[in-house]
Amino acid sequence: MTPDDNEASVAMTPEDIWESMRRHGAYHSPCMPTPSALCRILGIYRCRLHLSVGRAVTGTLRRLKDGELTKEQWGAALFPVAAAIEATRTRLHVDGANNITGLSGPAVYVSNHMTAVDTYMLPFLMCACSRVAIVAKDELFRLPIFGKLMREMRHISVSRTNAREDMKKILKVGAERIREGKSVLIFPQSTRSIEFRAQEFNSMGVKLARRVGVNVVPVALKTDFLQPGALVKDLGPVVPGRDLRFRFGTPIVASGNGKEAHGQVIHFIEKTLAEWGPG
Repeated sequence: MTPDDNEASVAMTPEDIWESMRRHGAYHSPCMPTPSALCRILGIYRCRLHLSVGRAVTGTLRRLKDGELTKEQWGAALFPVAAAIEATRTRLHVDGANNITGLSGPAVYVSNHMTAVDTYMLPFLMCACSRVAIVAKDELFRLPIFGKLMREMRHISVSRTNAREDMKKILKVGAERIREGKSVLIFPQSTRSIEFRAQEFNSMGVKLARRVGVNVVPVALKTDFLQPGALVKDLGPVVPGRDLRFRFGTPIVASGNGKEAHGQVIHFIEKTLAEWGPG
């Protein structure tokens, strides 16, 4: 759907979003009705989002029984999250998709990281063109159900406490995943944060891309639609009507020592977040 396609229906299948990304280089949800005050007060929007995450996890595990998933199969499993976001009368905006749908092979995607929604939505969008391996903290791999999913999907665990060992593992296992035809998604921040701090944004993604000889794709996202939970951080309330935004930048060649490429990634994210503004 193009930015002006306000009369269109909410996406009903993953292909609705992927096809728009391929054909138009973008996807924009149609204009939404005003969120219901009653649904907000009763927590219906919040429950709808978190139940969709559960469906995405169990749906992926169910499909894994037949072997490794294609990008279409994993995207279909993740789609309930995108559908739930739009069902809360919140618009999804994806720009710069032509920068990834035109790639001829895997790449390293480097993104800022705001909320748990990023872990589902960004891989879902990337399924328009590539299978994905996510770099994530190892404590997620130890969770009862989600951890099983992370292990069976062969994502990449890091400690977030030993930078040297993390780098060795990312260079080794990340290179293996890329040789298997998967792109690698890295959130280089030490922890999720609404505020982007360049000094906490490490260069692991650029170093992996330079080592393997693939492009770096910078990604900026804004997902503060999901708020931190009082008891469980990932199960917080949502702000219906606060748009979710994703933008893919022009692929970058990581040459030399990688500092220039790393600087370009940071500049892209900072510039995009400033353009979007707060709220």
